Amino acid sequence: MVAPTADLAGLGLDGYLRIQNEGAYGTPLVDGMTDVKQLPETLITLNNMNIENANVIGSRIKQAPDTGRKRVEGTIELDQDPTIMGEVYEWLLGAAASSGAATTGYTHIWLSPITGSEAGTSKTIQQAIGGNTVDQFDGCVATGLTLTSDNESNQKCSIPVVGQGHTGDVARVSSWTFGAIPAYYFGMTSAVITVDGFDAYTQKIDSYEYTIDMGYDTEQYKLGASGEIDRPCFNGLTLGTLKMTIDADRNFMDWARAHTEMKIVLTTVHTTLAGSASGVYTTEIELPVCRLKPETVIPNTNEKVKMDLELDLYGGTTTNSSGSVRAFEIRQLDATDTYTG
Repeated sequence: MVAPTADLAGLGLDGYLRIQNEGAYGTPLVDGMTDVKQLPETLITLNNMNIENANVIGSRIKQAPDTGRKRVEGTIELDQDPTIMGEVYEWLLGAAASSGAATTGYTHIWLSPITGSEAGTSKTIQQAIGGNTVDQFDGCVATGLTLTSDNESNQKCSIPVVGQGHTGDVARVSSWTFGAIPAYYFGMTSAVITVDGFDAYTQKIDSYEYTIDMGYDTEQYKLGASGEIDRPCFNGLTLGTLKMTIDADRNFMDWARAHTEMKIVLTTVHTTLAGSASGVYTTEIELPVCRLKPETVIPNTNEKVKMDLELDLYGGTTTNSSGSVRAFEIRQLDATDTYTG
């Protein structure tokens, strides 16, 4: 049998994804890029939407089109690497309120936006597929986020992206590095549930899907000749949805029947220290007011059953919102003082 070779591009060898915050939207910045462990489904593309011309000259020859809109779009698929998730949240929501020390780890806090035209940062992205040269995309804005987990694999993170510019055939870097800390995986996330009128308790989760939609208008284009997209701005509410599968007991089913208001904190705890002496990598997503959708099927039994829950999320005060109403609060404990990627 012939030994396999290392030059089969179809295996995805030598591909990489690198990102960096831009100082100004659409102005590429690549002097200190962060290497990201992408999943194979990640793909950013440039779409050119030409303007077709009607044939008005009595000829059977199709007229050439005019250059129309240019649109960078795609989805970045990642494992939930606890060393990179803080940068993901900053990309989506902007700078965090941060505190901590190298010995205990650093806590970063993001609140759902309620003012301003946009919230997060823009990034320059470089993607190399296989051994090919690099496609570079600038002005890339995260328009949302989906976090998922099941009971047998790594937890996943999906980031829809729209961007402005594209440069092809960028020179490759000679080397790149990834952190050695494993991603968040099954069993690391639980839900701390506080039902209105009752004490908080911790609920194990079989699986969950949490989605944030920033409510951006991604169809605003410049009226000039370039046809490039403007920076996406808010066009509506920042919305979130939460789906969970849990082993529900009789108490929870009674609360569900009453459509009782509850606060849920999705708490994900790693096994690795974020500080040199104490504090482990931790993500907490606080959803201040949750209600089950009315069409939720609630079994009539005294036994524990697996329930598929879909919750509507509403605004409320959170731990660090200082009394203001927010859709959510995200807290990340990691080893990074300031995100520079």
